[in-house]
Amino acid sequence: MKFTVHSDVFKRTFQRISKALPTARMSLPILQNVLFEVNENRVKLTATNLDFSIHEEIEVSEATPGKFTIPGKALQNFLSYLSPTLLRFEHSEGLTKIYTSSGTYSFVGLSPEDFPVAQEIEGGEEIEFERELVREAVDLVTFCAAKEAQTDNYLVGVLWQVMENETRFVASDGHRLAFTRIPGESSVTFEAVS
Repeated sequence: MKFTVHSDVFKRTFQRISKALPTARMSLPILQNVLFEVNENRVKLTATNLDFSIHEEIEVSEATPGKFTIPGKALQNFLSYLSPTLLRFEHSEGLTKIYTSSGTYSFVGLSPEDFPVAQEIEGGEEIEFERELVREAVDLVTFCAAKEAQTDNYLVGVLWQVMENETRFVASDGHRLAFTRIPGESSVTFEAVS
């Protein structure tokens, strides 16, 4: 399995999915890994902490299909020191090599078959939001969300309250509280922490 992608594209995508990596040691080592699923000219990256999963797809070139995992923390450290360059990923027998203009880097992952399968929601109702509005609302409140789970796991996330006339976003770390709302009509109401 292999593919090629520019480091800037890969870094942006990895930063988004890394939010689902567990912050503390988990009893399942596979959760510390990022799943790569290579299909034709696209790669789907998945990270999960069993509370939620984040999937992102990016376009790549020179791809051959397959699945593998790479430890998320090690990949994050590698990317933090990387200058803009072309990345060539090659995977064989549990070993992934990343070739750059400055060298070759090796990562040992776990079996992709051990990676938890995300549950799909069936029969639910859909709500559409304008991406930029949601991003701005989340950005306005996340500074108050707790940075790591202690006794109150729900304080790490952002509360979404979808109501008939508005959608509310709330975050707190137990000392501070941030709140914002997006006006809009909705036929569905729900609450979720994400």
